[in-house]
Amino acid sequence: MLGVYLSGRLSGGHINPAVTVALAARGDFPWARVAPYCLAQVAGAFVAGSRALVQWLVNSARTYIFTTAHPPAQAAAVMASLQLMRDEPWRRERIQQHIVTLAAFMQDKSLHLRSSRSPIQAIIIGSNEAAVSYSMALREQGVWIPAIRPPTVPAGTARLRVSLTAGHTEDDIKALLAALDQAIG
Repeated sequence: MLGVYLSGRLSGGHINPAVTVALAARGDFPWARVAPYCLAQVAGAFVAGSRALVQWLVNSARTYIFTTAHPPAQAAAVMASLQLMRDEPWRRERIQQHIVTLAAFMQDKSLHLRSSRSPIQAIIIGSNEAAVSYSMALREQGVWIPAIRPPTVPAGTARLRVSLTAGHTEDDIKALLAALDQAIG
């Protein structure tokens, strides 16, 4: 599934197709306003771009946009996800607590954690070599935190990507912090 977001700004809960994709490039894209609509997504993606880009994709990438319908199992998975989000708010609360704990640790260590309320947290390292070295040191401790480097991120902003979930326990987070402390110092 490929959803297409016509370039615009969210206002009053609706997309106003007037502002170009420069919002996303500058980091001003309102992900927090879009994210609630993506929380239950089990597959797929979207493209944020100018009207010209969207039209080009619609006309030249039809096999990616217009494929087969979603299977019934995917619809059931989305319905189950929506029910969990409604019935078990503790999951969001736990993730938010994990984020707060990680942010406090990073501040104590004077390390740069990119500000985000998302369960995916970026520890900005800078050099590609250091990010890869830290990632490998963490892996040796049994912690999987990949290094993200250019061209995925701008040059000089290599980072470690920490993915937090409601499935992580308090002990898991303590182990993560201990591993980060040992790997990064």
